[in-house]
Amino acid sequence: MTQTTYDVPADLVARGRTALMVGAAGLVLSGIGFAVDREQFFRAYLIGYLFLLGVPLGSMALMMVHHLSGGAWGIVIRRIFEASSRTLPLLALFFVPLAFGLHSLYPWTNEALVSHDHVLQGKSVYLNIPFFLVRAAIYFACWIGLATLLSKWSLAQDNGDRDASRRMQLLSGGGLVLYGLTITFAAVDWVMSSTRTGSRP
Repeated sequence: MTQTTYDVPADLVARGRTALMVGAAGLVLSGIGFAVDREQFFRAYLIGYLFLLGVPLGSMALMMVHHLSGGAWGIVIRRIFEASSRTLPLLALFFVPLAFGLHSLYPWTNEALVSHDHVLQGKSVYLNIPFFLVRAAIYFACWIGLATLLSKWSLAQDNGDRDASRRMQLLSGGGLVLYGLTITFAAVDWVMSSTRTGSRP
């Protein structure tokens, strides 16, 4: 098997240093925003977080469509999808700050409000903090599990495993169904349940 090499760009270190400086500046500004207006900080963080999360999740979905369809169109970009989906464990870590801002984001966490709102009381079996966090953990476990297996079997395919392609195809069939379910419930949990009125989810 022919081995290929990748020449690292000479300015990669400089680019990494610049990105680190930009990230540090963003972290400082986020700290200032948190100190000035905690509620607005968490709202902005949630929007930014969902935007970033959409990149690896979208990449994983397209990767599974490629494996399921078997088309040649995805071969040249499959590595990009795989690399993107492997950032999901990091995105799971970035979800942790949201767990500390639930009272700023979701009215159903306010016991005083729930005690006077019959609609929210009826939803309390589903909309409660422990179950909310358990569901989030399930979503990430499903997404990370899919991304890990697809990347692992893709590497095995490169190393001559002829059955890897079939395994990836089978996983992608059920994986797309699981993806559709988890992404829908996550959207309801993280976005729709943040409404300020008790008349909607």
